[in-house]
Amino acid sequence: MKQIIITLFITFLIVFQLSGQTITKRNVIYLNNGSIIKGYITELTSDNRIKIETSDGSVFVFQMSDVKNITSENIRTDKTTNNSEKNKDNSNVVLTENGYKKSGYLGLIEVGLALGAGGPFSEGMIGGGIDFINGYQLNEKLSLGLGVGVLFYNVDYYEIPIFIDMRYTITKKKFAPAVFLDMGYIVTEGKGGMIGELGFGFRNYINNKNAIHFGLSYSARVFNLAQGERDDALGVANVKCGFSF
Repeated sequence: MKQIIITLFITFLIVFQLSGQTITKRNVIYLNNGSIIKGYITELTSDNRIKIETSDGSVFVFQMSDVKNITSENIRTDKTTNNSEKNKDNSNVVLTENGYKKSGYLGLIEVGLALGAGGPFSEGMIGGGIDFINGYQLNEKLSLGLGVGVLFYNVDYYEIPIFIDMRYTITKKKFAPAVFLDMGYIVTEGKGGMIGELGFGFRNYINNKNAIHFGLSYSARVFNLAQGERDDALGVANVKCGFSF
């Protein structure tokens, strides 16, 4: 019965939108996975699929079994505000057919625990810090960004890394294993050096644009000391948890 009511409702919406009348409402599809897709329903196929077109021209197709509810909402349609409304709603973010972010701006905030794991002065080192990454989601799996962070340790020692961040998720699903690689420059107590970090973990979407991240990694630093002195190296094991938007 529910399926018949939804089908009749979709048919009415399609006829109304194609009738040439001024469109004052936008369709909203609520999926079982928690995603919300806003646009205009264009077709209900014979194999029980629903098509919706967003204001940026993207077309998404969902099985009716994945649809929890369908509603509509009022929008402003005057020429001076319509484009700004579209840009505001989409925020230059494109979603995949599964309803998750495919491309667009990617911000990531990570907090972590660091343990000394190699080097002449790493014994007993325990620290914590935070990273801020501004990047871009290139496709469903790959992102690239620029990050800066700060770490403090229990041995009166701090670090400020500036780095390029690359992330790759293994699958396109809501919950996906991931690997990440950071390369950059690090500053601490009057000296600097290079830093590299390699890690693995997972990414789990909590809605169509936001996700939580968890990872384990190992990072290595090589500090360039004064001329004639031996370069120092330091290895650190990390546990990280983050939120992307």
